[in-house]
Amino acid sequence: PDSSSSVLFCYNLAEYLPGSQIIDRGSTVLKLKSLDPKKRYRLKRAGDEKDEGIVYPGAMLMNTGIVWHLKNSFESAIFLLEEVP
Repeated sequence: PDSSSSVLFCYNLAEYLPGSQIIDRGSTVLKLKSLDPKKRYRLKRAGDEKDEGIVYPGAMLMNTGIVWHLKNSFESAIFLLEEVP
C-alpha cells in the first residue's frame, strides 16, 4: 500500500465530566508515530485550499510533536499529512 499520505483526525471530547475537578490535564502536544525520521512531511488542514501547510521533518513530528490546536469541547479538525519528495 502507498504510505506517502494519510489523514489525521483531531477532536476534543467534553471538557469536564460531572463531579470532576476542573484541571486541564490534556496534552498540548501531538506526537505522531511510524513516520520515516529521515523524510519530510507537509501538514495542512483538509478542505482549506488556501492552506499551503507546513513542512516538518519526520523525526520532529515523532519526537517533539506539534502544538495541539483544539481547546474547546467537541471541537474537531481534519489534517492531511503528505510525504514531501
